[in-house]
Amino acid sequence: MNLLAVVEKAIASDLLASSLVVLPESGASVDLVVDLEETLGFPLSPGYKEFLARWNGANLDVVRVHGIASGSSGIPSAWPFTSYAVAGLVVASDPSGFIYVEAPDHTIHVVDHDGGAKRVIAPDFSAFMTQVVFGSGARHFLGEEWFRELKSRGFV
Repeated sequence: MNLLAVVEKAIASDLLASSLVVLPESGASVDLVVDLEETLGFPLSPGYKEFLARWNGANLDVVRVHGIASGSSGIPSAWPFTSYAVAGLVVASDPSGFIYVEAPDHTIHVVDHDGGAKRVIAPDFSAFMTQVVFGSGARHFLGEEWFRELKSRGFV
């Protein structure tokens, strides 16, 4: 299943707490995406751009996908990040305080909020969402119980 189909399936299911799901009414404009890429000096991954075009970020209970200039909608805005030997754009965060940074090569790095430890968690944004958050690698994202929930609902 592709990125948007997986996210739409998660939203439509009872997997996520509906009170903790917030979706913007519209996606990010192409101009906003181009402006951000020019500011950063590197292109965003195709999956992240696809997500932004559909929703311009989202709060999905277990993960917040950051949008572009989206603060007024209650969705966090993506922001440039350079620390702990990682440079890129913060594209997501979770309720535990971890941030997920898309590097210029499109890899997604998880950065620990309290110790700065970092590691590559996915090869790109699409894999982060479809494999790490809502797929076979989910036990490393939120543990065994989350993985079992996903499995029982046909995500894995």
